[in-house]
Amino acid sequence: KIENVRHVDTDAEKWNYCDVLIDDSPESFENKPDGKISIKISKEYNAYSTADYSFDNISAVFGELFLIKVFHPEKYEEIKSKQEKKD
Repeated sequence: KIENVRHVDTDAEKWNYCDVLIDDSPESFENKPDGKISIKISKEYNAYSTADYSFDNISAVFGELFLIKVFHPEKYEEIKSKQEKKD
């Protein structure tokens, strides 16, 4: 469900409207403010861009465990700890 759509003139402006940005634009990653999370969809043209997380395709972003890791890190650590004890 999409609640809010914004059209911006520059890649840097994207960060004014989100805390987590999924993108492939190198300029978006270069302009990432502190305290925000960047998720890169890897392409040849952004190979040298740094991001907090990188995936080869957008579908990988929507895994339940990954979303918990990004939005609820404390719960993620708890789940991983429980999984390790089972193994």
